Amino acid sequence: MTELLSLVDEEIERLLGVRTGREPAVLYEAAHHLLKASGKKVRSLLMLLACISVGGTAEDALPFAAATELIQTASLIHDDIIDDDSVRRGVTSTHLKYGTKIAVIAGDLLIALAVRIIGQRAVPEVLQRLSECGIVMCEGEASDFLIDLSNPGHMTTSYYMSVVRSKTASFMMGISQVGALLGGGTDRQVEVLGEFGKMIGIAFQLRDDVLDVRSLQRDADTSALSDLRHRRISYPLVYGLESSSDEVRARAIRGLSMSDIEPALRMIDETRAVEETVRLAKHYAEEARQQLRDEELTRKDTLLALADFVVERLY
Repeated sequence: MTELLSLVDEEIERLLGVRTGREPAVLYEAAHHLLKASGKKVRSLLMLLACISVGGTAEDALPFAAATELIQTASLIHDDIIDDDSVRRGVTSTHLKYGTKIAVIAGDLLIALAVRIIGQRAVPEVLQRLSECGIVMCEGEASDFLIDLSNPGHMTTSYYMSVVRSKTASFMMGISQVGALLGGGTDRQVEVLGEFGKMIGIAFQLRDDVLDVRSLQRDADTSALSDLRHRRISYPLVYGLESSSDEVRARAIRGLSMSDIEPALRMIDETRAVEETVRLAKHYAEEARQQLRDEELTRKDTLLALADFVVERLY
């Protein structure tokens, strides 16, 4: 997978290099800031591998994979502004380094550049699917931000899964399908790889939840990103709530509403919610693997390795 990551990085640098010398320079510096930091690039990898797996080449999907990375980075810049997070990918968040106004516009610029890249090359079906990916991702993000801790209907595993399917799973499903389309895949291959991407997306988000809670369990005062601190639901939280008594549940929710995460962390620990989330992430990774079981695909082993990486990663 390393060589594919290098190709994506080189393509992003090439695309942004075309803009060298444009003004205002600070805008382009801000847009480039997170792209220079080391990210997982699971989405762009997924698109490239889907394309290659059905007989295409990395070059067939490379501009689209780079565009996907630009869109993802734009969403992270905007997320950090909403949450006022100070660190992203190990570096200072864009809005703290360059100011909120420039950061907002930098995110918009990345989206505009991605649209230009896609529009220059995409056939209507690819453009439609990528557009739908972006729409569903925005809907999922908004649902996440609009969570009401006092609404019992929001504090359930079923509601959590509905948000994840919109926010992460549908996006990964769409880019997998686009990769297969760009590689000339059959209808069945597009469908199968889409389902693979959807399962990978769910497993990916569950693993994010595990890493988030574990960072807080190590140091509850950490300034790292934390869904609990921002009162967003995560699987360990909702599983813990569903598995606890009314008294414990009320104490955890009351604490979160007052920015006190300790009761929620105790509840998560007592209900072994992190362990359950790890189990569920592995279940969805295995579901992803099963989607490919009977398929003849190029570099199938790399796709399967990606499923393993998603649930074993430490960052």
